[in-house]
Amino acid sequence: MKFMKQGKLSLRVMKKKIMSNNRSSFSFLRDSKLSVFIDIRDSEWNSIISDAQTLCIRAAHAAFSLAKSDIKKGEASVVLADDRFVKDLNLRYRGLNKSTNVLAFASLDFPEPSFGFFPVQLGDIIISRETTVTEAQIEEKTVTSHVCHLVVHGMLHLLGFDHQEEEDIAKMEALETECLKILDVPDPYNLQKRDS
Repeated sequence: MKFMKQGKLSLRVMKKKIMSNNRSSFSFLRDSKLSVFIDIRDSEWNSIISDAQTLCIRAAHAAFSLAKSDIKKGEASVVLADDRFVKDLNLRYRGLNKSTNVLAFASLDFPEPSFGFFPVQLGDIIISRETTVTEAQIEEKTVTSHVCHLVVHGMLHLLGFDHQEEEDIAKMEALETECLKILDVPDPYNLQKRDS
């Protein structure tokens, strides 16, 4: 799980790139607090998760609501891609020539309150299908549970959470676990709970 502070992709740039790709399937949910744009860039996701769009939207909303941010209105995008797409982004923005399960491109270095009617552009979460499926198999959990965790994790990064220090790790894991509980996803940090 990687957090991007440099080489940010804005939601508008991402939308423009996504809309120019006719292979994509997208969905957009707007409510009074969080608008979530979903792009299924890799159609194989549809054969793995029956309703990936709703799953990602629910996970993003859970993280946004439980994070207790000062942000009143926000926008975020979730891109369900393949390893090749994620590997390209990882190389371009992090200098790493490999794929990873999730990248979070935060539009802000730290959360700021939204003003007036304009939502804060939080950033983009990009999830790799092959890496996610492989990890779920290795960790003996469902792909659906793992995707929920990755969206929650990415959303928390967009809201300014990080896991560089021990204290931050504990705080972020506790919040992730609380979010996942709401989504009926087993605690990924507790092997006994996960295996039951």
